[in-house]
Amino acid sequence: MPTALAIAHETGPAALRYPRGAGVGANLAGEAVPLPVGRAETLRHGDDVCVLAVGSMVHPALAAARALAAAGIGCEVVDMRFVKPLDEDLLRSVWERHRQVVTVEENSIRGGFGSAVLEWAAAQGAGGPSVQLIGIPDAFQEHATRGELLTACGLDPAGLAARIRKCVAGHGRSQAQSAS
Repeated sequence: MPTALAIAHETGPAALRYPRGAGVGANLAGEAVPLPVGRAETLRHGDDVCVLAVGSMVHPALAAARALAAAGIGCEVVDMRFVKPLDEDLLRSVWERHRQVVTVEENSIRGGFGSAVLEWAAAQGAGGPSVQLIGIPDAFQEHATRGELLTACGLDPAGLAARIRKCVAGHGRSQAQSAS
């Protein structure tokens, strides 16, 4: 649990981000155990594409993966849990096994989680999968409910499924994707 980790963390500052709106329920029974710092969790396995999701985008990514599975697309979904430090061991494994990687975040795609993944990849040298960044475009967002904003940015399950399907179909090279 993030709160247990923040309380147990004694070697420097810790920050928790709670997005606007309602969250997905968690099982609160039992003792709160801190998450291992910098360790991601693979929630679903698939061979066609790997989705690295962070924060509030994990559950929409899982819903999109279920929709894609119904269309015959195997989508691995990883809850990255941490933007910093990144789980480099997991990223190495993903880079070895996948030709397509998609990052998903409820954040600006410029300078966000996906950018950190691309910086990590660049530091590893040549090669690797095609990487697509999905997040909030670097443009003014109109006032609306959180749900309306997510849909407008293609960050709802249906929008994510459509954009991931496009990536799997081979459209584009390493680039950022945002709502147009």
